[in-house]
Amino acid sequence: MFRSCCPTVDKLEAFAKCPAKGWFSEHVKNCPTCSKIVSDLRDESALVAELQQAATAEPSPSVRRRLKGIAREAVRDPENG
Repeated sequence: MFRSCCPTVDKLEAFAKCPAKGWFSEHVKNCPTCSKIVSDLRDESALVAELQQAATAEPSPSVRRRLKGIAREAVRDPENG
């Protein structure tokens, strides 16, 4: 549960993306709740970045061959695809 001196989630999210020095940093370091939220936000951000990279990456040659084979079979036999 947030204490009255804790920053809002929006401010913690901004801090997670671009850490600032000073009281905010000290608060996050010393407040278990805010520290956990910032840690979770950073983990989520890293996961999203990893998923975006995987989704836009070029398929490997073996995957490309398999996809071409599947496409050829579908074109040859459209009723059984």
